[in-house]
Amino acid sequence: MFLFFTERTFVIGQEAVQTWVSVFLNGMAITVLLLFIIQWLILGKSLFKEIEEKKAM
Repeated sequence: MFLFFTERTFVIGQEAVQTWVSVFLNGMAITVLLLFIIQWLILGKSLFKEIEEKKAM
């Protein structure tokens, strides 16, 4: 539904709406990328901790 309405705003030609949608989509892309990086850092930290605990045994 979001994709449908964002495509329709470009057909209508409202420049203010196009600018807002562009900023919003770019912001969401950056947010998703940052969350993905954070997720990998947390996974790496937990795997490193697990390896260290196995070595200590």
